[in-house]
Amino acid sequence: MVSGVPLDFIIPVFNEPASVSRILYHVSVIVVGTYIGFIGLRELFIEKRFSVEFLMAIAALGQYISIFCSKALPYSFFILYQNIFEDFIEDRARKTIEKLSQFMPEEAR
Repeated sequence: MVSGVPLDFIIPVFNEPASVSRILYHVSVIVVGTYIGFIGLRELFIEKRFSVEFLMAIAALGQYISIFCSKALPYSFFILYQNIFEDFIEDRARKTIEKLSQFMPEEAR
C-alpha cells in the first residue's frame, strides 16, 4: 500500500503509522463493507433468504483482516457496483415487461 502524506500519529486499531491514504483506505473499506453487509443481513433476517451479498460481505471482511488487506477495497467496490447494476437491470426489465403487457389483448379466442 502506498504510504501517502504521513501524519504524526499511529492508527490505534491497526497499529500502523497514519497517513492520509491509509485513513481514506480504511474509511472507504469500512463504509462500503458496512453497506454491503447491511444489505446481506437484511435479506437474511427480514426477507428470509440467503443472498450472495451476505457471502460477499464475509469475504470482504476476511480479506480486510487478512494479509490480503490491499485487495479488500477493490473487491468491496466491485460488489457495490454489481449491486447497483443488478438493481438497474431489474428495474429496466420490469419496465419493459410492463410496456409489453399493454399490447396483450383483454380476451383470447
